[in-house]
Amino acid sequence: MTNEATKGWGARGGAHPIFFAGVLLAPLLPVACGDPAPPPADPAPAATSRVETVPLDPRVQDEIVTLIAQGKYDEARRRIEVLLVRTPNDGRAVFLLGLTHHRQRRYAAALPHFERAVELAPDHDVVHHFLGYCRFYAGDLDGARDAFERHIAADPDEADSHFGLGLVELEDGRFDEAEVRFNRAIELTERLRETDPAAFSRRRRDLAKFHARLGDVHLTRNDPAAARDALITAVEIDPGLYAAWFRLSTVHRRLGDEAAAAEALRVFEEAKSNR
Repeated sequence: MTNEATKGWGARGGAHPIFFAGVLLAPLLPVACGDPAPPPADPAPAATSRVETVPLDPRVQDEIVTLIAQGKYDEARRRIEVLLVRTPNDGRAVFLLGLTHHRQRRYAAALPHFERAVELAPDHDVVHHFLGYCRFYAGDLDGARDAFERHIAADPDEADSHFGLGLVELEDGRFDEAEVRFNRAIELTERLRETDPAAFSRRRRDLAKFHARLGDVHLTRNDPAAARDALITAVEIDPGLYAAWFRLSTVHRRLGDEAAAAEALRVFEEAKSNR
């Protein structure tokens, strides 16, 4: 999908905050499938015949994660590359190197590092989550499905991995499976409203994207009324989700409500200009 209706709500909802030694890494930035192709990938460290992992000093790890969270990607990469010269089989360092690219939406560049990190640190489950998105953007639906399923097996309550798997199923034409995953992502996020209000507040925008993508499922089934309801829920949660407003305008038009279509299109233009 490359039109205006899908550019603004990304596949990656940014829902999974990661903690390393108590340091919160800010949520990842979303990017839609229709965005320009990322630059060529940087080469990953060469594999060795014997895989050995070396634990990363927690203090150094904290410092690197903080740099990434602050958007200082080049500085973070320099720190990581120095570490990898000394300990090339440090799976967590390799993961963080991939993460610097992922945060810049350079998914092709991040992919070989995440693949390598999985090899070096197979018990570092969160890597599978990011690997799933990189494989998805690379068009490897089977590989993305496998990665998301691995992360869900380790962390079944991570809504954003269910969402990622839903995207894979939607792209693969498996609409019933996509609906199940999007609804599960919604359910898990809504649960936070009572159990962890602070986490729910951080994930409200992701919840809007989950509803918006559920609207896509309804559209594939030629059910514009259900799509309208899902999209209205999405923009009520996040009025700044401009792509959902665009899609909503087209749905209103299909349903013969020209006034509502015009208003949704007006809000789309306004929200897009304020993004």
